[in-house]
Amino acid sequence: MLTTDQKGVVAEMSIAHEAFKLGIGVLKHRRAHEGLRRSVYKVSEIDAFALHCPDLDRCYLVPIAELDGRHCLHLRLSPTRNNQASGIRWARDYEFAAKLGAVLGP
Repeated sequence: MLTTDQKGVVAEMSIAHEAFKLGIGVLKHRRAHEGLRRSVYKVSEIDAFALHCPDLDRCYLVPIAELDGRHCLHLRLSPTRNNQASGIRWARDYEFAAKLGAVLGP
C-alpha cells in the first residue's frame, strides 16, 4: 500500500503529465519543512487547482474563482439519493482537458 507522500507524488505526476500534454506549466503546492500548509489561496495568487482521483485515474481542474475563500470543495461522481441537483458540483464538469479547454479557448 502507498504512503500518503507516495500518493501525493502519484497525483502530482498524473496532473503534471496531463498538463504537459496540453502545453501547460505546473507549479507545486506550498510545503513547509513540517509538512503541507493549510491555507486559502486568492485569485491573485493562482489560476486553478488540479486534482487527481486515483480510483478513477482522472484529473480535474477547478478554477480558483470557484473556491472564493473556501479551503474545501467536493466534486460529485454519482447522483444524490434524493435526486438533488441544485448546488451540486459534478466531477464530469471539471474533467481536466474539458475544463482547461474552456479556460484557454481554441
